[in-house]
Amino acid sequence: MKKHFILAVYAILSSFVCFGQTYDESIKLLGIDTSFAYIQFPTNEAALLFQKNMNKALQGGRTVVYHYGASHIQSEIVTTQASGLLKKKYGNAGPGFLFPFSAANTYNSINSKTSHTGEWTYAKSFQLPPKIPLGIRGMTVSTKDTTASFTITLNNAFPAEKYVLQLFMELNALTPEFQLCINENRCYVFNHDSILNHMSEHFLPIYFEGEIRSVELEWLGRGEEGATLTCYGINVEHENKKGLLYESFGVGASAFQSVLSIGKLEDHAPQLLPDVVIIDFGTNNILYTNKMDNNIPRYVNETVAKFKAINPHVSIIFTSMQDLYKNGRYIDAGIRFNEVVDSMAHATNSLYWNFYDLSGGFKKIKFWNEQGYAQKDFIHLTKKGYELKGFLLYESFEKTLAILEKNPSQNTLRIPVKKYTDLLNQKTEVEKVTSNEHTETAPSAKKTYTVKKGDTLSGIAQKHKTTVSKLKKLNHLNSDNLQIGQKLKLK
Repeated sequence: MKKHFILAVYAILSSFVCFGQTYDESIKLLGIDTSFAYIQFPTNEAALLFQKNMNKALQGGRTVVYHYGASHIQSEIVTTQASGLLKKKYGNAGPGFLFPFSAANTYNSINSKTSHTGEWTYAKSFQLPPKIPLGIRGMTVSTKDTTASFTITLNNAFPAEKYVLQLFMELNALTPEFQLCINENRCYVFNHDSILNHMSEHFLPIYFEGEIRSVELEWLGRGEEGATLTCYGINVEHENKKGLLYESFGVGASAFQSVLSIGKLEDHAPQLLPDVVIIDFGTNNILYTNKMDNNIPRYVNETVAKFKAINPHVSIIFTSMQDLYKNGRYIDAGIRFNEVVDSMAHATNSLYWNFYDLSGGFKKIKFWNEQGYAQKDFIHLTKKGYELKGFLLYESFEKTLAILEKNPSQNTLRIPVKKYTDLLNQKTEVEKVTSNEHTETAPSAKKTYTVKKGDTLSGIAQKHKTTVSKLKKLNHLNSDNLQIGQKLKLK
């Protein structure tokens, strides 16, 4: 790889602007290590498959990306930024998935506001086992309430185009009649016959031409006994299905293994076949215990098997999370997580995005907060921070694909993870206090004590968590009198 070529690519890509500040200024300010700004690959086979899948969108076809993650992704700031930049090159196949977050009792994405009426049951992939089967997005809403409805209002209308909407629903004999209205006035009614005609497809198609400002789904009629309306989400794409379709499938609080719990994935994914799947988890596997989850290698293997069964030619990108800080200490288990997932991506011939080291690595999250890029919980980023992450993901895609364009025969791109030995030996303020408190009580572990001026036998006994009678017996004392410099046995 030619150094001047990489620098030239970087200069072009880092010229974008965020909040009045160019990304290269943010990168310099935060000390981001751009040597990790690549989608790493273990073999030429994996690299060329990734290149082929992305190039489908450049060759008049469609490239579908699934991006699974937790709260860092549910807000859709990262994915909106990354997909927006990628679509400038690869074309725009459509806006992607919509979901009625309000009915699932969770927060909205930055791209829409949601509301609902009636009583809804919901399931999300961090609640295992799920109360109802999870759809492709990792969330499901369901109701038996004939007054139920939900509305998704877009913050920015989808521009006037020819669209196809795929309503991923539970379609069976007990699915009630309902209608879906676009922009409040264009309504499509689904009766029992139309529902049963699409049972094998797992979704109902709607073709619409024009601007889309809102989508509303509403139960119609009374429904039969046991009737249940279950929705897994609505995919929106351009009718010609050309360009990049980037699906943001984040569910807050979910862990690495959550994708394995999506019971409807095998039904839904063939209708929306993924070319690239990004698995962007880890925070909720280590945050509360600060211990490496020893099941991660198994989760990686099972995730690869699950998606390869859906599409044998899919490219899977695993990622690491950012530095974390909780309860007075940095979560150093992130270092081990990075090492393990990097190793497992290599072992499964998958791709890897090392965001941990790219973002600065261990003990960096507080600095991100000080500079306005991370929230004060030292877990989540600010909007500016998430937009920067989205840009770095985009840049990593482009730099890797630029290398492959120049050298298609490159066998591997693997950058060793960083070691943090020196930083691990530096204690936080809380750890120092804890250490000092331990030091004050540590003399109880000593075998002897030298008497100092002012010492009393009862004071020494109390300090070393023993009794006066035991000290007298150990040291053959007939009285409580002590002499300065006298050595007493403690055990």
